Amino acid sequence: MKRINSALFLATVASMALASGASAQSIPAPSNSDGALHGAGASAIQNVLVQELNCIGGNNQLGVSSPNPNGQLTTIAEPTIGSFNCATTEVQPNFEGKYVATGSGFGRQAWRSNSNQFFNAGTGTGTTGVHNPFVNISGNPLWSHVQFAFSEGGASPSDIQAYKNTSTGAVTVGGAPIQFPKYVLPVAVVYNPIYASQGATNYRFNVTNPQTINSVNAGGLRLSRELYCKVFNGTVRNWNDALFTAANGGTSLRDTADNLTRWNTIGVPVRLVGRLDRSGTTDIFTRALAEQCDSYGTNNYTTNAEALPYARVAGAPDFSGVRADTPYSLGSSAALSGTAPMIGNQYFNRSTGTIVSVSGGSASTPSVIGDGTGLFLVADGSSGVRDAILAAPDVPNATTGATLFANGKIGYIASDFVAGSASANPALFAAALQQKPSVAPNSYHMPTAGNAQSAFGTSILPPQSDSAGAYVTTDTRLVRNPAGGADIQARRNNPVAWYDVLYNPVATLADPNNGYAITGTTQFLGHQCYQAGNRRSIVEFVMDNFDEYGTTSTGAALPVDMFGGGSNSIVSNSNIGVVPINWQRAIRETFFQNTSGGLGALNLWMQNSTSRGTTVANTTVCGSGGSAIGA
Repeated sequence: MKRINSALFLATVASMALASGASAQSIPAPSNSDGALHGAGASAIQNVLVQELNCIGGNNQLGVSSPNPNGQLTTIAEPTIGSFNCATTEVQPNFEGKYVATGSGFGRQAWRSNSNQFFNAGTGTGTTGVHNPFVNISGNPLWSHVQFAFSEGGASPSDIQAYKNTSTGAVTVGGAPIQFPKYVLPVAVVYNPIYASQGATNYRFNVTNPQTINSVNAGGLRLSRELYCKVFNGTVRNWNDALFTAANGGTSLRDTADNLTRWNTIGVPVRLVGRLDRSGTTDIFTRALAEQCDSYGTNNYTTNAEALPYARVAGAPDFSGVRADTPYSLGSSAALSGTAPMIGNQYFNRSTGTIVSVSGGSASTPSVIGDGTGLFLVADGSSGVRDAILAAPDVPNATTGATLFANGKIGYIASDFVAGSASANPALFAAALQQKPSVAPNSYHMPTAGNAQSAFGTSILPPQSDSAGAYVTTDTRLVRNPAGGADIQARRNNPVAWYDVLYNPVATLADPNNGYAITGTTQFLGHQCYQAGNRRSIVEFVMDNFDEYGTTSTGAALPVDMFGGGSNSIVSNSNIGVVPINWQRAIRETFFQNTSGGLGALNLWMQNSTSRGTTVANTTVCGSGGSAIGA
């Protein structure tokens, strides 16, 4: 277990629960109307994040911005790690954290605007279709801000400019913007193992190399790089395609009870499932396909974006009536990963469990069993994708009388929704993806924490860091300029650099040599200036995740590497990794310690603010007049 030198943290965490029992003290309740930190954003890490927050303190539900007009509150089981039972013992009783899974795009929007962005039915303000169930269902006061957000798609220069007052270049609330990667996230390719049903009989894919995660059957259908590129580009549209047979040891995926002639002549349509909202999971997924799929014919993914390829032309399907901030709208300006027409005119409604059509475009569901359409059925949030994948087969086989229904659903989702994850309920089956063919063509990997961390590797360094994560003044890697214009050298005081170095100067994570092929990171988005109680809670939250504290607030010992560092931790048990030790050091020394000289002179560490409402440039110390987040 790592231990923080308390002298280094004295200025920032004087009342924080530190590693030694003697210095452990209680953290004051956060300065909020309901006594909790407020967060929103990525749904990819929604389950494990709530487990972490509740294990530190409190017992809050997960908020999901579902199609239900009020949103949805979901109970997430609290884990037991070693001898520590989070359901009966808290690390810090005076800590509360609430999180609403809205999708990464909305999370960044709420963070950069420094204001409540949820839809308010009473006033008609906010983002239509994005609900805060903690307010709507529980009747708690409206949220004025979010104290933190999570996004797989990093904050861009335009996000940073929106965060500032564009006329003065100053920040009016929250001080300097803070961004860094916190989770290493494998994006799982998931499928429904039941591809057809006939009366009480279900037909299942014949997986010849089943795989387990944490001793739980987690799928194992093999997908070569060529195969998953062609499936998600809509050029392989039937599960009886020879590429599926070749990738799975030369054995057909047909259930032996299924009629061979029917399988060979009609097969099962491939139905693609993707996200309706602006999604960081989509950003990781599209970045990988854009980088990896050019060698296999048509590649509709030209770049990474929080939206799938979609053609904004007259007659295209428009989902703005379902969710106002969807990228699949003729009036949207959201970035797309390509302009090919790959979005069908149907979405899966979680509330009713039905497929609903909107105006324009073509249906994503074939009328009879046969080849799929190559178009995505979309669903809101990770939970929506999960439920759409798990839905029963529903495409009738008109050729043999409509007694057999089929569809082989396949999509993408964060790995904590996959079987073997302690936070997955219900769980999905995942495919094993081929490792980079030029490196290990015969190796296939499941979306686990270990395989994601192998993909991240050790060669990607934080901005201005040596191999151990210590601060150095130089870094020749080029990243986007937050002020716009030509790229600039990576610097720690550039929030964009903490994301861009993951992919520059080469496409490292987008096409990793080792481990799981579709891997990215989930970024923490925060502020430099916090009210005192909120700052201490933010520090507690992140430093616990990096296993920097060895005891509870009362001095009781915690299991070694309980939160993120070990193979039996809260995070890894959800099939998600944390950034390596050198990244943890760089993050800690940059944003959570007030060091003297060098890095300390950059004045990037989170600080208490003594006042609100005063315009403050990024270089102003918060205690001298910076505005605070959290009222």
